Amino acid sequence: THLQSDDGVREDDIRKSQITQILSLMNKYKIDSIPQILIGDLNQPVNSICLFSECLNLNNCNLNGFSWKSNQNKTKLIDYVLLNYDNVLFGIDNNVELSDHYPLNLILK
Repeated sequence: THLQSDDGVREDDIRKSQITQILSLMNKYKIDSIPQILIGDLNQPVNSICLFSECLNLNNCNLNGFSWKSNQNKTKLIDYVLLNYDNVLFGIDNNVELSDHYPLNLILK
């Protein structure tokens, strides 16, 4: 998924609305025996994602590093994998440049 980018009150309001929609959909289709995974460019800092993942009862796989690089070589962690599955290997491959975001690697065992 991709949440609204950029900073500002309007953009924050749009992201809040998008998060509310995601929460609603994930809760509506939750089945205890089936893992739920939310992957995407959530355009949020780690502290906001921690609150978001708590609301969904999902674990955040990536709390360190960076997943996005600007033209000015500024970096941020804004791409996440949130899931309720324990046996997982996760990584960000900062050596591959396919776009302005680095690839997220996820292996479920």
